[in-house]
This record gives sequence, C-alpha cells and structure tokens, in this order.
Amino acid sequence: MSYFKHYKEFKCIHSTNPKICRLATQLTIDCKTNDQKARAIFEWMKKHINFGQLKLFKHPYPRTSLEILEDLEGLCDELTILFSSLALAAGLEVKWARLGRDRYGVKNDGHICSLYKGDDKNWHCVDATPYYAPFGFKIDHKDFTAHSIEELENQFRTWTEWVIQDAMYIGLPLAQLINAGPIYERAISENKGKTKLVYASLIPEHGEKGGEDCDASLIHFSARLYEVSEKEYRAYDKTPLELKIDYKISPSSITAEFFFHEWDEATKKQSLIFATDSWEKVPKDILNRYAEILKEVNRLKPFINKVLSEAKQVNAKRSREKKLFNQQEIIEKVIKSRIAT
Repeated sequence: MSYFKHYKEFKCIHSTNPKICRLATQLTIDCKTNDQKARAIFEWMKKHINFGQLKLFKHPYPRTSLEILEDLEGLCDELTILFSSLALAAGLEVKWARLGRDRYGVKNDGHICSLYKGDDKNWHCVDATPYYAPFGFKIDHKDFTAHSIEELENQFRTWTEWVIQDAMYIGLPLAQLINAGPIYERAISENKGKTKLVYASLIPEHGEKGGEDCDASLIHFSARLYEVSEKEYRAYDKTPLELKIDYKISPSSITAEFFFHEWDEATKKQSLIFATDSWEKVPKDILNRYAEILKEVNRLKPFINKVLSEAKQVNAKRSREKKLFNQQEIIEKVIKSRIAT
C-alpha cells in the first residue's frame, strides 16, 4: 500500500481540460481517418514541444498533459502523456510503449513512447523525442511492450512518490533533476537526412534513490553532440564530442572543473583530451571544435545558474538545520501547484 495518501487531490495526468480538447479539435478538424489525426497531432508536437525541463521551477515533475501544454516542453514520458491526451480527445484509441530496443536495435529500456490504433486496426508507435522525431510517426521500434493508459497513471503516481521522498533531503527542484536527468535536447542542424543534436543533463550527486545520500554539494553537467539518421543512431557512448562540468557547491561559494571528451575510433571509447579548473585556460582549438556545444550551453546558463543557486541555498540551510523539509510541507506544495488551476 502506498504511503502517498493524496491521490484523489491530483488531476488525472491525461487531462480533459477544455484547452486540451480545443487543441485536439483544431489539429484534427480536417482529418478523415485515424492515421491523419495521429499524424496531425504528431507533427504539431514535433514543431512546438521542446525536449527538456527548463521550466522545472514552474511545475513539479512529472507534469500533467495540461502543464506540458502550458510549458511547451517535456521529457519522453511527458511527450507520451501529451500525445495520448490529445489523441484521446480526438477519438483515437491509445496505449503507451516501453522500449526494449529501438529502431536501430540499440537498447533503450528507459525510454517510452505512444501507441495508437491505426486505420488498419494495428497498433503503431509514435515518438516525438528529438532523436527519433525525424522518423517518429509509425516508427519501427524493434522491441517494446504495450501498456494501458491506466498503467501510465499509476507509474506517474509512483514517480511522484520518489520525487517527494528525495525532496525531503535536497529540495523539490533538485529532486526532480535526480529523477528525470535530461534537461535539454535540441536539433541544431539537418542535412541530407542526418540530424545533429545537442543533449544536456544536469544531475546532483546521489546514492540510493530516496535516501540521505542525496547530495546538493556536487552537481554534474554534461553536454553531448551527436547525430541520428534514418540508417544510423549515434548512441550516447559513441558521442563525437562531450563537455562535462563538475560544480562543487558550498554554503559560501561555487567552483567548477571542466572536462573535454572526444570519441576515439581506435580504442572505441570516449577519451579525455583536456581538463581544467579555469575556462580561460581552454585552448582556442578546443573551443573552436566545441563551438556548437558551447553555443547551446550558453542557452542553458540561466537555468544552470538557478539550479546552482538552489543547491547553494540547500547547503546553507543544511548547515543551520540537520533536516531540510518536513515531508508534509513537500506534499502540500506539490498538491497545491496541481489543484490551483
């Protein structure tokens, strides 16, 4: 039996709010078939919904479909939630899929996407996450299991419990980072069927989920540059370029160490090519090679600074008090944010 006693206070994640219903109608009003409706919803999401959680401080994670629509961003589970809500409002039958291996045969069992019943009465995958979106409508993932919408609702509630439990130790925003991981992914160029993307994550150091090992004093940032094409997926462990930054936070200061990695085709692994504790010491040739990554990192600076500021406040409060938050205060904060609208 779950200790989280406030299920009934939460709006259903697959919202039937008029905003959801109106958008579904607008997108599918000229569609005659289920496939056309699903395609219209997918194409709108691909164009308008960003991948990430840069509006982390606005809503708790994971968000309801209405919150995802308001924020115009989400992670793979949230994109699945939004597609499902719009598709349901348009009269489609939907499920969700947990991947084993993707269309390239790459293991990706942490990923989920949508399923809808097409005009041929078969179930088809729809995946609007950036690294699959170029081929995301009726995408041919190799191995997945299908689940009902009700199961996704239950997973959402369990996930919320994990977030709340971690929030007791490091606060709600940092707990959401631990439980979500990626903060940003954006296609920066498309050429001859290939899409180049920058993927970024920002994760506090932590031990076992939900324990006192959660730590706001060390935060790991990573930004990767990679490519996908119809025939090839450049997996994260084969990323051509990667920048890692370790932020060390105390109640009074924040310091950083920078690590530049490149894929070594000879050894078939990532190699560290340069490390420094000062940005001014980075050679110009490395800065030039990493220019595309650094441009996207600059976009993320306001969000990163917010997270670092939050971590600094957590550490300062921890130094004054052994316990950060009362569990009931966290629960009420999450609930109030969801029932306010």
